[in-house]
Amino acid sequence: MRITLKDVARSTGVSVYTASDILNGGDMRYSEETRRKVQEAARRLNYRPNRQARILRGAKSGLIGMLKPVSVIQTAAERGLYAAEALHKASDYDLISFDVHWHQQGLERAVDFLLSNRVEGILLVSLDGTLPLMIEAYQRLKAAEIPLVSMDGTKDPEIPWVGTDYFHGGVLLGRHLISRGYSRAAFLVGEEDLRFDALQKRLAGVTSALQEGGASIEVVSVPIPPNPENSITLKNFLSGSHAMRKLLERKGHFDAAVCGNDYIALSAIRACKDAGLRIPEDMAVTGFDDTAIGRFSIPQLTSVSHPAQAVAEKAVEILLDKIHGTVHSKSLTIRLPCKLVVRESCGANFAMPNIQSGTTVDAR
Repeated sequence: MRITLKDVARSTGVSVYTASDILNGGDMRYSEETRRKVQEAARRLNYRPNRQARILRGAKSGLIGMLKPVSVIQTAAERGLYAAEALHKASDYDLISFDVHWHQQGLERAVDFLLSNRVEGILLVSLDGTLPLMIEAYQRLKAAEIPLVSMDGTKDPEIPWVGTDYFHGGVLLGRHLISRGYSRAAFLVGEEDLRFDALQKRLAGVTSALQEGGASIEVVSVPIPPNPENSITLKNFLSGSHAMRKLLERKGHFDAAVCGNDYIALSAIRACKDAGLRIPEDMAVTGFDDTAIGRFSIPQLTSVSHPAQAVAEKAVEILLDKIHGTVHSKSLTIRLPCKLVVRESCGANFAMPNIQSGTTVDAR
């Protein structure tokens, strides 16, 4: 049997109007006891409001939308999780989240759903707004005049942006390599990944620091042939092993492999071991993102950790302020600092104690 608003009102001895008013946010006109009775009755009876009926009557939806890349990518999944936690702590909004699988039809359906359900704001998590796939979606969302905030995706001059200072993270990594005496590095990345702004910033930061320290760096990228058996996560791993094998086939000595992310780094380590190289004695390897798997690899992975939770919480704060009309700037940009975590694959095993937890170097 479906529980209705009349059931809630009857169980507490108030009118349907009063019950509706309290459960829809207009509860400050009533005593604390009345509010508590109605809210407890709604929970006890497992009452669920008819959201579509409310929307048709012109009421606010009470919904926030989220668009993010597929959740098999840890960094995007964590940002989405932290954003959901921050939203539920700071507000009574419900969250609708969609994974963008990088095909047009699925994205169009997600945007259609968010618009038809009149979400009051949308978080864009780690999305590249310059891709042809995303351009139309961004235009539709902006045209609908729904408050938008971007987390660590491509910057759009009309959307507030909160993200990571990847350039500075790359600088920290490059300076660490210089301090350890490495002089000729390679930046390993999948050929398709080079289009992403985050990867470009990482490369630019490492390059700047290495060149300042008198070292060199070359980009080694490889295309991954289409294969229906390759999952999205597997493609990341394949980029590293293919790029490392390509690097080892080159003439000239490279002493460090700077990888675009941790997945690439871990498969690069495997390729080195298959070739009989020792890490880091023969080849230092570093990652980026500080994903969980890098802490348990052999050797443990030196990586750059970015503030996923702080980024998510700040983005939610700005989105709620925009919904409530207290933020009017479209060009708001906030970059939060990274940290370098030094582990066995580049540094910690020779001179630094406490290799289980790693040595953290703050970006500030």
